[in-house]
Amino acid sequence: MSNDEVVGCLPAIHDEAVQRLVHDHDPGGDLRWVAVHENKRSELLDALAKRDFRDIRGRIYWNAQEHNPDVRNLLAAVSNGDLEQMLNKL
Repeated sequence: MSNDEVVGCLPAIHDEAVQRLVHDHDPGGDLRWVAVHENKRSELLDALAKRDFRDIRGRIYWNAQEHNPDVRNLLAAVSNGDLEQMLNKL
């Protein structure tokens, strides 16, 4: 397989990996847990109003999930649009 063929396969591999991740985990549920259990709903929505997805994924979500290595990086696989939809459901 040539380098070009490998590069051509990457989008499909990425999409499959993201689908598996979302299937095996519940990013919306984990985000709700941070919003409710960690009392971060207003912080999340404030960051969303600023469209600061880096702050949402990093400082707010990652710090709240630091104890849980299975999900702390989960939002890295979620697009900004999907993340915005999840936050709008809080």
